[in-house]
Amino acid sequence: MEKKLFHLSVIIVLLGIALYQPIYAQKTTNTDDSKQTSDGDADITFHHLKEKIGDDSYFVSQGNFRYYFSAKEFSIVVFNEDKGYWDRATFQFDNANIGVKMKGAQKQSATAAKWGELWYEHVYPNVDLRFYADENGHPMFDFILQKGADIQKLVLNCKGSDEWKSNSKGQSQLRLNNTVLPQPTASQRIANTDNTSIPFQYKQLDNGRIGLRTSANYDKQKPLVLTGRLSE
Repeated sequence: MEKKLFHLSVIIVLLGIALYQPIYAQKTTNTDDSKQTSDGDADITFHHLKEKIGDDSYFVSQGNFRYYFSAKEFSIVVFNEDKGYWDRATFQFDNANIGVKMKGAQKQSATAAKWGELWYEHVYPNVDLRFYADENGHPMFDFILQKGADIQKLVLNCKGSDEWKSNSKGQSQLRLNNTVLPQPTASQRIANTDNTSIPFQYKQLDNGRIGLRTSANYDKQKPLVLTGRLSE
């Protein structure tokens, strides 16, 4: 009788392991929050952390990158494989509106605070800010300027970046570890035509601040969407 019970226990344990392995494998194959949607577009997840750290903030994990967002700033953190630690650059909204509201959009879970987009409402006068992912999963941002918005007010106070570099065109590029932030672009719809692309550059200001500049003409009385990428 004891031998039968022992054999039965072994069978139950082995059966449990066999049933558990596919579930465990499914949970561990995806090591970050990037995923492919049904139509082939990549996606990222913004986790709302208010309940965990007592402040209204969001977090994204993607490969060797971590992104943190709060009402006053956002940070890019990348793992330095050569040195074996994490490098961090923080971008504070310089002279932004007081009481900026953050909200998630494109909810990804019915039970958890996970979102596909993150919005800052009125971060500057007549300016909203949107974080999201492009079709390849790259973290992106849009400064959405409404009529009358002053682009000169879009200034970020950068702390912790490695250095500024100039590319072959003489444009300033911000470098963090081995990552360089690509130059931003803007689009504007004029009359009934398609969106017109307007090149922009990061402008190195005093005391580690970053501004934006362009030599192109655009209509300041029409909405403008300025797009940038948070990594190469």
